[in-house]
Amino acid sequence: MNRENATAVLPPGETLADNSINIGLGGKMLRITCLCLGLGLMAVAAAAGPMDPKTVIAAGYAEILVKPDIASLKIGVGTIERTSAKALDANLAAMRRVLAAIKAAGVNDVDIQTSDFSVTPIHPTRQGESYGYDVSVTVGYGVSDTLIVTVRDLSKVGEVIDNAIKAGANLSNSVTFDVSNRKNLESKALADAVKDARHNAQIMADAENAKVGKLVAVSNTSPVEPQWVTHPIPNAARGEYMESVVVVEGVIPVGMQVMAVYALE
Repeated sequence: MNRENATAVLPPGETLADNSINIGLGGKMLRITCLCLGLGLMAVAAAAGPMDPKTVIAAGYAEILVKPDIASLKIGVGTIERTSAKALDANLAAMRRVLAAIKAAGVNDVDIQTSDFSVTPIHPTRQGESYGYDVSVTVGYGVSDTLIVTVRDLSKVGEVIDNAIKAGANLSNSVTFDVSNRKNLESKALADAVKDARHNAQIMADAENAKVGKLVAVSNTSPVEPQWVTHPIPNAARGEYMESVVVVEGVIPVGMQVMAVYALE
């Protein structure tokens, strides 16, 4: 595994208390507020208790790139009718067809969950204005029902999306990939992040002809979570069909970051 170090750049003459910093990570620059870094340092300091002035604080990061083995899809149905009752009936009928199509692709009931449901009145724009709505008038109702579908066989992701679109799904446009053994991978990344923190601490200590000693305190921050990736999904109601949806899962990162305090010898 390649080690990627994080480097903080602070403008000359300015302090962490009132600035943002630029973080260089794996060749990419990320700008974060120092509030987050400050909170991390305070948490480590609090855990360590009264600190010897001969200490060094270092960040460590480790990332493992792995092939995913599960996918989560957001698949939904939206309907608009003159009345809320008609909009609900139309949505229910369409969602029943979509559910049947998803299950026909081999997805189990336990892997299908409602993530969002809403009924929204539709108001016309104000007369003579290009924006804003006249809430005193209701011209119809919109109903949306969105599912999160977990697909455990990645070879069937395209088929699930195809089936849902052809059955009437018209809202969904995102998919995320993950790994089923994430906890084990995070444990390995966490251990590697601690090693990286010591490596970074030693680099700073070397600049002052010092040596890093024992670990005084360490705290891990939030792990790198899987991210939703947006892909336009054709709308079957408008006749937008594809022969087949092509989904490429690639690799995903499982990363952990720590803040550590070491004694200096």
